[in-house]
Amino acid sequence: MVIIRDLNAADQRIRAQLTKTYRELEVQMSAQGNAESVTALNDKLVGLFGKFREVHDEVLKCCQPDEKESYEESLDTGLKNFEEFNDRYSQ
Repeated sequence: MVIIRDLNAADQRIRAQLTKTYRELEVQMSAQGNAESVTALNDKLVGLFGKFREVHDEVLKCCQPDEKESYEESLDTGLKNFEEFNDRYSQ
């Protein structure tokens, strides 16, 4: 059985990886001639965000009803950030 504490720990690890990858992409996107590394980092970001969503879905299944809104807001914020970054990447 999955424990909410373990899911929260996984969530924090994925968030840290997302943040690091966002930052790396920002640096690579600001320099010229980095198309391959930018593409690879974006692919990594897409994969990490997929994991982030999976973990959040599991958290929502396991959390207490009074915690659900907070987790939903967290997922919504993550999705908004991802979409905004994806728009910048597309340009």
